[in-house]
Amino acid sequence: TLPLPRRASHRILRDRNGHQLFDARSILFIQAEDKFARITCTDGTETVVFHALKDLEVRLACGSRVGDLFFLRTHRSCIAALHHAVALHGRSGVNFREGVSLPIGKRIWQQMAELLGQIPRAL
Repeated sequence: TLPLPRRASHRILRDRNGHQLFDARSILFIQAEDKFARITCTDGTETVVFHALKDLEVRLACGSRVGDLFFLRTHRSCIAALHHAVALHGRSGVNFREGVSLPIGKRIWQQMAELLGQIPRAL
């Protein structure tokens, strides 16, 4: 049986243990690994899920703000949780409080800068 989402921020994803509930608010970024993806959370935990980035883009509504969540595919191999971003590093990366920096593709930089300007900060 599939778990039922308890909140709007929950997503059902398949990992090595079957279908699991993931709270999208805890996702920091996702990186592609062949046909799989590695989710890194704000607490430092990592989970490999059996989904391609293209599928996760749809499941996370990448490029659209959903409540306080804002995900964007920043590079061909990466989806970033912009609601956790604190700064742009020139035109090449996005920085997070956790000390992580992710690449930004040249074609996505302008869209990302515009989206970051729309995200309210809770600092």
